[in-house]
Amino acid sequence: MNTFRKFWLVLIGAVLAMVVIACSCGSLSPTPTAAPLPTVPPSPTVPVNPMPALEGYWLDPETNDVHVIKWQNGQYVVTAVNDAQYGSFAVTSQSWNGNALTWTYKVNYNDTSVTLTTVSVSGNSLDTSWSNTTGDSGPQTLQRVSSSVPPASALPEAIPGLAGDWLDTDTQVVHTIEWQKDKYVVISAIDATEGSYPITDQSWLNNKLKWTYNRPSTGTSVTFETVSVSGDSLNTKWSNSLKESGTQTLQRTSSAGAGVVPPFNAGNETIPGLAGKWEDLVTHTVHTIIWAVDSYVVSSSVNPNKGTYDITEQHWDGSALTWTYYVAANDQTVTIKTISVDGDKLNFYWSQKTGESGTDTYTRVQ
Repeated sequence: MNTFRKFWLVLIGAVLAMVVIACSCGSLSPTPTAAPLPTVPPSPTVPVNPMPALEGYWLDPETNDVHVIKWQNGQYVVTAVNDAQYGSFAVTSQSWNGNALTWTYKVNYNDTSVTLTTVSVSGNSLDTSWSNTTGDSGPQTLQRVSSSVPPASALPEAIPGLAGDWLDTDTQVVHTIEWQKDKYVVISAIDATEGSYPITDQSWLNNKLKWTYNRPSTGTSVTFETVSVSGDSLNTKWSNSLKESGTQTLQRTSSAGAGVVPPFNAGNETIPGLAGKWEDLVTHTVHTIIWAVDSYVVSSSVNPNKGTYDITEQHWDGSALTWTYYVAANDQTVTIKTISVDGDKLNFYWSQKTGESGTDTYTRVQ
């Protein structure tokens, strides 16, 4: 073989060998794979509302406060506590344990903190237990309402000036009239000699107040009906069970609702200062104590939102006055026994039929 042909054979062989090697190396390269699809994160688990009926606006019928409860971010929270007279109270702490909601709010006008815990909800009633920083506690049923705005505590007085203490100058009986929420109520008729007479019947109708009291010493019943008010004079019509009748002008003896006895009997108190009007600054209930001849008498226990509570029993033992009143809103009876008077503070023991008891203080109001 000549040299030239040999050269080309060697060259072609070398090229073929390189092609084979190149193909072999290509077959060794990894097969490309498709990029993985992005994964979608699972949806967060939303806690199930275990008590849908708890959400809403809840009115405390004793204090006239509305508690606003909302379901937010998997738990119940109290977003506001609103009072008709004092505005919003600050919610200072709260917790939801999955079954019960507990919250504490501060009453700004007397620096008292109140704590409530839900017990159960049934329709439009929310049962709770409550306690405060003065040591009081007990059950309370809140009522569902349609607004976070508390209802007005009272309408304006229908006949300005009718509320007050009115002296019958013929009999020396003082009649005490109060405006309670949306009506007038005669809370007492007190004789300077014989003490408090029972009010056996009364009505407020067509802008006329009519009431009947009984005089036990004679068995006579006397009925009055208002005609008009002119300054410190109250014109009335009267009749009695002896078939007598006529007109009589009563004279104002003091500011509205003072609950006093005729002026000449003032100053004979066994405990100076006990007679007066005493307010529970938590419930706003006002108890009116009068000095009637030789003993103290509770003439009324009035809540601005619930009206007059029935006084079921009372007793003056010469050193302490004890009385029991009934709160129909929660079927509760409360008994109070005075301890001492310190200026404008009345210290007392209290107990309830549910077994709770303690000591507390009322504040004198005008």
